[in-house]
Amino acid sequence: MQNGHIESFNGKLRDECLNTHWFTSLRQARNIIESWRTDYNEARPHSALRYATPNEFASRSSAPFAVEILSNTTANPGQGNPDGLASLDLDPAPPSCGGRLT
Repeated sequence: MQNGHIESFNGKLRDECLNTHWFTSLRQARNIIESWRTDYNEARPHSALRYATPNEFASRSSAPFAVEILSNTTANPGQGNPDGLASLDLDPAPPSCGGRLT
């Protein structure tokens, strides 16, 4: 085990989200995973944080950078692809030719 916190998070993500859904598109997977992530960070209390949510813990933490990191969920101008893969045509609709690729 490299990092107990990461291993724990990965196990929860897999057990509670990835293993319980059958994703039919990249867009659907992103939406479901984002909903799970929001719940995990904003609604669910964590015992390691004295039963506060990560956002609550960060807002009352003595480390002000933690609040900035947790609230920075959007890309800055020129950073990454803020419009997602759909803007690059990498999330196409299923083929309409009966499942055959032409």
